[in-house]
Amino acid sequence: TRIGADSPAMAMAGGGLAVAAPFYLLTWWLSDAAWPQAVPLRALGSILYLGVVGSVIGFVLFYYVLKQLEASTIALITLVTPVLSLMLGAWLAGEHVSPRVWFASAVILSGLAMHQWADRWFARAPAEARVPTE
Repeated sequence: TRIGADSPAMAMAGGGLAVAAPFYLLTWWLSDAAWPQAVPLRALGSILYLGVVGSVIGFVLFYYVLKQLEASTIALITLVTPVLSLMLGAWLAGEHVSPRVWFASAVILSGLAMHQWADRWFARAPAEARVPTE
């Protein structure tokens, strides 16, 4: 089933972020409310990237996709994201990933592929095309 909401994706993302931001600031204030002495350029770039791409663009695209695809398909994102993160970490940051983790990732991706395309791979021939075995 699809989510039949008529709200624009930008409005959904903006509303969620408008509610979350004050609570984030409240948590920061209650914890220690201290600014760092210096922020390295790489850390600042990471914060800006996560703020723009990870939050705003990510939420807008998520709500857009949620309106276009079935909810059960969207739920599979939670299985693909960690595997993609491992691959990007190994490729871009040179992180070491053990063979056991690569194997587990391959099992996850294989299961997702079978879930997504099993009807094409294992489809039976239509009844009228089957030849009787007697």
